[in-house]
Amino acid sequence: MYKYIIQKETKINIRLKRLKAVIALALCSAFVLSESNTVSAYNASDAITYAKKYAEDPNDAYDYMLRGDCTNFVSQCIKTGGKRNNYSTYKKRLGGKIENTTKYWYYVGNAKKYAASTSWLRCSGAEGTFLGFWKNYSDYTTYSSIDAARKNCKPGDVIQLCDKDYKIRHSIICVKKKNKEIYCASHTGNYKSDSLEAITTRAIKKDNYGSVKYLVYHFA
Repeated sequence: MYKYIIQKETKINIRLKRLKAVIALALCSAFVLSESNTVSAYNASDAITYAKKYAEDPNDAYDYMLRGDCTNFVSQCIKTGGKRNNYSTYKKRLGGKIENTTKYWYYVGNAKKYAASTSWLRCSGAEGTFLGFWKNYSDYTTYSSIDAARKNCKPGDVIQLCDKDYKIRHSIICVKKKNKEIYCASHTGNYKSDSLEAITTRAIKKDNYGSVKYLVYHFA
């Protein structure tokens, strides 16, 4: 009788261990699925094709942010390049709802009826920015000279222009590299292939950056 009880308890323990293993595997799988939103592979060619198509004629599937659409645009580009939306439960609240967060990066819905994260839309500010999210999921470097930015930037990379105080002011995406110059697309204003030199000149003369720094993001 005593031996039987021990054998029965042993079988129960084995079943419990198996159950724990299944639960642990399920939890790991859920974690991997969640993380796949941010570590998904990036196709620079697809991002560039989208940038050229919608730089001057914005995609009407997205709301155009009148106060500044540059970061919204580059987010669309890298999403098309393979970086998937990273959702929160806030995605269910459509109708122009914006969540202040760097934990998630997303835009869901259509123009005028959407939910989005500030990390998708905002290039500057004290919190909730594009940098705040992507610093954890991309290689990024700040360059103080245009030559260094040109040398280290490649097509498909996102560039954010900073002023003399390192405040981020504008987001663009590199669509071509030729003869040591890089050409970029952006919204606000809308252009599909402008040289970094021309963009820098405007930033200094028209927008009073003082001097320009370049924050370059490489996606894999």
